[in-house]
Amino acid sequence: MPGFPVAEEIVLDGKPVDREKLNKIVTLVMWDLSLAHANDHIAIHNKRPHGNPFRLRVPPPTRGEVEPDWHSKLVTRLDLLTFWFTDLLFYKPNNGTLLQEVKYPFKLSGEGSDKKEQYLRKENDNFLTALRECERQLEDRGIHLSSRLNQISTSLQY
Repeated sequence: MPGFPVAEEIVLDGKPVDREKLNKIVTLVMWDLSLAHANDHIAIHNKRPHGNPFRLRVPPPTRGEVEPDWHSKLVTRLDLLTFWFTDLLFYKPNNGTLLQEVKYPFKLSGEGSDKKEQYLRKENDNFLTALRECERQLEDRGIHLSSRLNQISTSLQY
């Protein structure tokens, strides 16, 4: 994938080579698979059929030429039924686990595994705290959030 580093640039002999690069990759994957993907589904669900038609049945008007009754042909009853079914199947949030609830069950073995598990659990908690803080800061700045943490799935749950 263009711009995506090869494995040896990220981890070598089980140890991160470039922690900054590794952080960017993990952030990108989480953004794309959880936040952006869930937000797309939530936005489509919230628009409803007339605000988000998947098909336009009439060509765009040209100067001086407007098809009579064009607005009634934009979305048909079949479009409404199709949108209703696709919304139920693909867009309506039916989250099993929310991103803000993720608690990974780290089960390591070997020397020092208890300490590593404790560190990873603390990082998991730090991540969840950072998510909530990010949402709060965006709200404080007056930035419109099209989806809230209490709506975002952990991954591809749609």
